[in-house]
Amino acid sequence: MSKTETGLMTFEEALKATEGQRRSLLMGNGFSIAYSSKIFNYRALFDSADFSERKELKKLFEVINTTDFELVIKTLLDSISVVRAFFPKKKDDIKTYSDSAEWLKKQLVEVLTKNHPNKSVSVDDLKYSSCKFFLEHFVRFYTLNYDLLLYWTFMKFSQELKPQDGFGGSDDDDCVYWTGSHESNVHYLHGALHLFDDGSRIRKITFNRTGIALRDQIEQSLQNNEFPIFVSEGTSEQKLEKIIHNAYLHKCLRSLKSISRTLFIYGMSFSENDQHVINAILESKVTDIYVSIYGNKDDENNKKIIDRVFLLEEERNTYNSKCGGRSKLKINLYDAASAHVWDRHDILKRSSCFQSKTRNPNAR
Repeated sequence: MSKTETGLMTFEEALKATEGQRRSLLMGNGFSIAYSSKIFNYRALFDSADFSERKELKKLFEVINTTDFELVIKTLLDSISVVRAFFPKKKDDIKTYSDSAEWLKKQLVEVLTKNHPNKSVSVDDLKYSSCKFFLEHFVRFYTLNYDLLLYWTFMKFSQELKPQDGFGGSDDDDCVYWTGSHESNVHYLHGALHLFDDGSRIRKITFNRTGIALRDQIEQSLQNNEFPIFVSEGTSEQKLEKIIHNAYLHKCLRSLKSISRTLFIYGMSFSENDQHVINAILESKVTDIYVSIYGNKDDENNKKIIDRVFLLEEERNTYNSKCGGRSKLKINLYDAASAHVWDRHDILKRSSCFQSKTRNPNAR
């Protein structure tokens, strides 16, 4: 799709504009939705959730008119503040809202696991190859997604993409542990289904050390009441608090703050509950941001996203004046569909000629 048809820069044009630069990539939920909107959106997750024991929570979704788990969690936690201020003696209500919020967080993990593709081989080669073609233009990776799609792609093309997530360990262990390595280039900002906090160590479950599919291992952990690292709090402040209290997550966020020059963002909605991520970008030395927009840029929702994105330029100037920074920020928009993250049907024909023209240090 050309620039004239969408009114946006194409992904290839954005690559050519940044040729020779070491690009970083931040992925939002749109990365997973692009794989399957039937699996990785709140409507699908809501429809799969079992509210038989918590019918009042299902009713709350209906009253608010949403399928967004994080919005309902936020509503419950906000209600606690209201009760504490106006009805301080109603401690039972506070506990009810708190317990309900925790139940929803766990339910979100469970339904995402249940809906998730069974195994890495469930993803066909075309999708894998398309995703590899997308990823190989970047040198550092940050994701807000919990699912295994990115991890599976990295494992399939580990030699070409050279992912380093900071996990390792003895060959005798059936999992690997986070080492805190400074060499990491893959960061799960909000946790992921395959990452667990054992209290003293962060572990990553693997297939090659157990021969057991990751989803099966995750489901077994859930049955044992062991939940993966999962940041699903309702507000940015609450998410940041959880991140700060987890060494792995905090290191990932600090890494985002450390990047410079060029950042591509794909599939992020720039919502208020991700302000901590936006702040990290503002505090970084990034000078050029390329943000994906899906669909008509004049749609009401896209207009809000675009307004919020361009506000970053002003916010960077404000940050510079307060903290003595010098780097200004330039915003660019590109058409999300033109990236063909999971559906590059011309991959075999185009990969060799296009890569030879746009190959840059990020591919090493």
